[in-house]
Amino acid sequence: MFQQGSGQTGIRPLAGVRVLEVGGMGPTPFAEGRATWPATRARIAAVFRTRTRDEWTEVFADTDACVSPVLGLLEAGEHPHVRARGSLLDDDGFLQPAPAPRFDGVRTEPGGRPPEEGADTLAVLAEVGVDGTALVASGAAFTA
Repeated sequence: MFQQGSGQTGIRPLAGVRVLEVGGMGPTPFAEGRATWPATRARIAAVFRTRTRDEWTEVFADTDACVSPVLGLLEAGEHPHVRARGSLLDDDGFLQPAPAPRFDGVRTEPGGRPPEEGADTLAVLAEVGVDGTALVASGAAFTA
């Protein structure tokens, strides 16, 4: 994206070039100035639409391109990096982020499960000065 000797440096432009190379998109006109960016963006988007997320994940799997799939929470819990780092905890089927930050020698515990949906509706509304009984009666709010 930046030409050598242009005075512009950084890993991000180089990483972007690597993504385009591995993705089979060839050279880009980004260095030619902002006027070409909309067309380049459209070209890149068109190429990425030719495969599924999982297919692109496979294409980039063993490369040095900075590419990671966007995963849903349940998928993320199964990702090898997330599992190796213990980033998500499974509490009897309830998946939640592990406490962070984590330091050597400091034991942290997860915060526990949230209350059942609707279990604290009236209390929360009361905290902000709203009488929730009429809202519940009208169906605008509910309790468990």
